Amino acid sequence: MLTRNEFCAVVAITILALLVVNFGWKTVARLAHRYLGIAVGWVALIVCATGATMTIGPELERWSEPSRYRALKIDSASRLPLDEFVSKYNEVESRERVPVEIARLIVPISPKRTYRLYVRREGERRAEIVDANPYNGRPTGRGPSRVEPFLREMRIWHRFLGTPWKIGEKEIVSRKTGRAIVGWSTLVVAIVLLTGLIRWFPHPIKSWARWKTGLTLTVTKGGARALYDSHNVLGFYVCLPFFLLATTGVWLAFPWASRPVAGLLNEQSSTSSLYVSADASRAASLEKIVREQLEIVGKRELEIAFPQSGTLEPYEIYVGDGRFFGPFRPDVYYWDASTGEPLGKELIKDLSWKRKIALALLPLHRGEICGPAFRWFFFLVCVVSASLATTGYWLTFKRWNRSLFSKKKMGARTRDALQTKQSLRNAPR
Repeated sequence: MLTRNEFCAVVAITILALLVVNFGWKTVARLAHRYLGIAVGWVALIVCATGATMTIGPELERWSEPSRYRALKIDSASRLPLDEFVSKYNEVESRERVPVEIARLIVPISPKRTYRLYVRREGERRAEIVDANPYNGRPTGRGPSRVEPFLREMRIWHRFLGTPWKIGEKEIVSRKTGRAIVGWSTLVVAIVLLTGLIRWFPHPIKSWARWKTGLTLTVTKGGARALYDSHNVLGFYVCLPFFLLATTGVWLAFPWASRPVAGLLNEQSSTSSLYVSADASRAASLEKIVREQLEIVGKRELEIAFPQSGTLEPYEIYVGDGRFFGPFRPDVYYWDASTGEPLGKELIKDLSWKRKIALALLPLHRGEICGPAFRWFFFLVCVVSASLATTGYWLTFKRWNRSLFSKKKMGARTRDALQTKQSLRNAPR
């Protein structure tokens, strides 16, 4: 017995096969690309515009509050040793506020950047973000950044189309409906991309002139030609990354899409529970551990997960790249919190291909697959993809307007011909 989703898939494939048999691939692709694009283009415009904004969120945060993220050399010419930094930070916190427990500490490569801490106060489960000067341990900023409310609103529009929509106190579109609209529209966008690619391929296939026209952006032959080329040529160049964003978006939106992928890529992974410290009452020098870590991996950005007090948890050090091109997942090293001895490691190169794909899906959708370089690349992809919806609507309305004008012109010519014929018939012989 077929499930509802399987039945819908069978019906859709059957209808598509009948249409292709009767009208051919090109005609079906042309009509599907045009009318499906009209139906979901406005959703694609919103999702791509908000996605582009979220992609450069870290840069927006640094631009909005430069003093928070820029470290000034106040007390010393070099950054404090980490043990001394933690001690000074705890001293400042205990003097000014309620004492806290550090959960994570991010140490960037650049000496001009502040440290980022995730601290947890007694009785609170959620960690607070604190940025601190690495030269004196004083906080430079607490809590969400200045642009976080704006980025949160962008996430709501990206995932739920800004729902719930209300008129007065009455809710007309729920958040669940908004999520479904975004999910199904993303699936349709993937179909629109495939049909657009079919339409893009030149005919005949061996015509070099047609290939050159489809690959070259022309801006010197008028605005109409430039808009057409921006849709046709740029659409081809962003087709593959845009398709990856759309398919991973469907994977995130629907359980029926994520469960088979999870089942296919399911694999038991090693965890830090395999490693424990020798003695919870002793504490090793964090500076010594970090120094030995940097001797192993070189100059890298480090994210240190602190063990909870009174437990045998080890230090977990996530080794990022910190440069323009970087891995989507850091290598993890485990260190004994009492003796400072290495316990083990989990390297991305040692993982199976299934585990690598499973870990890469979410960073791929967020544009974080290979560090800041690919974030900026996917930012450009989102901007161009948003422009495709705009130029697509313009091309469609222009075609309709031209067709309507042609019909009016043909009707006027027909009326003139009939009047001429009637006048000739009524003329005296």
